Amino acid sequence: MDDKVKQTFENLRKYVARDLNVKAVRTAIKEVNPPCIPYIGLYLTDLTFVEEGNAKYIEKNNVKLINFVKCVGVSHIPFEIKLTFF
Repeated sequence: MDDKVKQTFENLRKYVARDLNVKAVRTAIKEVNPPCIPYIGLYLTDLTFVEEGNAKYIEKNNVKLINFVKCVGVSHIPFEIKLTFF
């Protein structure tokens, strides 16, 4: 392989690395000038973790309350996707 191909390979390899919660991909998406078509799997994974990792209700003084922190987390992800398109 010539040096240009090797350099391109190394640049692409950093984006597929799963270390640091796909930090390189997240950084690249935030730094690109819109419009951009983001990797939707990244956001679906985030939605899954927010949905499955947080309780729908929290209990305080024997009263069930809606977990608004979870609601904000879920609503933030589509907002991030929207930012990449506009």
